[in-house]
Amino acid sequence: MPTATLTDQEKQTLRTAAYGAVTLVSVAYPGPIATTKTNVVGSMVLTGATGLVGTALAGKGDAKLPKGSAGDIAEVVLPALRESVSLLQEKDPEEADGFRRIVLAAIEQGVSKRGEIKPAQAEMISKVKAAMG
Repeated sequence: MPTATLTDQEKQTLRTAAYGAVTLVSVAYPGPIATTKTNVVGSMVLTGATGLVGTALAGKGDAKLPKGSAGDIAEVVLPALRESVSLLQEKDPEEADGFRRIVLAAIEQGVSKRGEIKPAQAEMISKVKAAMG
C-alpha cells in the first residue's frame, strides 16, 4: 500500500501525462485503425500500473487533452510529464521511476503492435523520454 498520497489535481496531472503520452505518440503517425490500436494497447498497459501511480491512473477522470494536432497535444502532455515526474520524485522517488517505466512500456507496446516505428513516432518518443528526464 502506498504511503504517500496524491491530491485529486495531482492524480489528474498523472492521468493527463500518462494517457496523453500514449495519445501523443499514436497521433504522430496517424491512421484510424492503427491509432486506435496503439491507444488501446497503451491504455491496457497503463491500467496494469501498481502502487501510487497505479492508484492515480486507475482513478476517475479523463486525461485533459486538447483536440487537434500532435503539436497541440504536446503543449499539454510534455509539461504534464515533467510535472508528474517532479511531484512523484518529491513524494516517492521509486514511484517516479515506476511512472517513467510504465509510460515508456505503454508507448513501446502500443507502437510495436503497429509494426515498424515511424520516424515521427520515434521523434515523439524521444520528446516524451526527455520530458520525463
